[in-house]
Amino acid sequence: AEDDCGFIIDSGDHFVIKSPEFADKRQVEYIQSYVQEAYHAISADDGINPTTGKKYSEYIDVESFVLKYTVEEFLNFNDAGRSSAYYYKDLNGLLCAGPGWDYGGVFLGNYEHVTYLNSTPYSTDWYEKLCNHEDFLSEVEDCYNEKLFPAIEKLLNSEMQKMIDSIDASVKMDAIRWQRENYEQEYLDARLWMENRKAFLTKFLESKNDI
Repeated sequence: AEDDCGFIIDSGDHFVIKSPEFADKRQVEYIQSYVQEAYHAISADDGINPTTGKKYSEYIDVESFVLKYTVEEFLNFNDAGRSSAYYYKDLNGLLCAGPGWDYGGVFLGNYEHVTYLNSTPYSTDWYEKLCNHEDFLSEVEDCYNEKLFPAIEKLLNSEMQKMIDSIDASVKMDAIRWQRENYEQEYLDARLWMENRKAFLTKFLESKNDI
């Protein structure tokens, strides 16, 4: 209610239009209709909008949705699917997911579950429905194995320590100013969480492939 422009589709998902800041009626009607059609395609068992005959991949940039889902599922991002979720669409282009934003609440909670970014009554079911499509889920699995897991391994093996070293002096000054003494434990907790999360999702993907 506090935003200037936005719309709601029939799933109940609320969207705020950030740009243009003051969209006119024609622009709002266009993007609302486009997003609504995309959702109906995603929701269909065969991934095809029953009215337009278009497949969901004719509405959304699948690669960007796969990457957004994979990263935010791995992080157990507590706002994923309900807040701080940005999308954009260029003129004559597809609806793209991203950029990623506001990842403050990550590495939290139970690492042994899969949410499909639909973990609260206020979450969207877009990704849950997308993962019902074999072609989308196959790309998600490839993204985990070819991009995300290798990046996590690199982070744990070398890059994380480089980050720790680069802010060492700042951490010490921060501890003096704010009397914080648990930084090292927080680092170890985050590291352990990522290791456990990667192990769980690796087993999860293997079990799905065995079914």
